[in-house]
Amino acid sequence: MLYEVAVRTKESRAEFLRTASLTQNLSISDVLQDFVEELFGAVKGVDRTTAELLAHGAVAEWLLVCPLQPMA
Repeated sequence: MLYEVAVRTKESRAEFLRTASLTQNLSISDVLQDFVEELFGAVKGVDRTTAELLAHGAVAEWLLVCPLQPMA
């Protein structure tokens, strides 16, 4: 059950980032912190350290698959 909630939360955040990245400049640190808070609140029974580990893994995955457009 916890796994499914974490996966749904991650997928939802990825979709949000796909849309948000079209209209705003996003920083990795802000995305990471926001996702830690979302995971910590959405996945009951997950402590903050685990939420941080999951968020770091998700952000690393997103960076691997997203088309980066570095700022000049």
